[in-house]
Amino acid sequence: MSTTATEKSAIGSLEKQTLNLLPTPVMAIDKDFNVLFLNDAGEQVLSLAPGQAVGRKCYDLFNTTHCRTSECRCARAMTSRQSESGEAVADPSGLNLPISYTGAPLTDDSGQVIGAVEYVLDITEDSRRKSTLALLPTPVMAIDKQYNILYLNEVGEKLVGLQPGQAAGS
Repeated sequence: MSTTATEKSAIGSLEKQTLNLLPTPVMAIDKDFNVLFLNDAGEQVLSLAPGQAVGRKCYDLFNTTHCRTSECRCARAMTSRQSESGEAVADPSGLNLPISYTGAPLTDDSGQVIGAVEYVLDITEDSRRKSTLALLPTPVMAIDKQYNILYLNEVGEKLVGLQPGQAAGS
């Protein structure tokens, strides 16, 4: 069963409506990092009018610490052909927001990578909590039900002879 142009248009409209309901920025870019779509939440974060981001470079809009580097998760996703996640600081208009974000490759009907889609989560509160715990003069640790270490502050890491960040996941 083939999909008609009218049906494809209706599906595309429904997809945009769905993405605009999400409370977090979602963006689609082409291989040259030109914005093809930015949902309502992304436009609000950037203080842009609807459609104003389209055609602009994503790195000029979000200005993260990963933009235009080998750390860019959208660039990595387009190369690896799989989802890539990371944490960075986004600085649109001087906001200095700690974020967690994921880039995933966009492909055409023949499977060729034509760009990437990215969604962004504001992790400001998480970063504040970690900063507060890092300042405590006593070891602080969080574990899951299987006793895997989720977090160990720097004092705790030094106490057991680990490098910063080495304890998480062990």
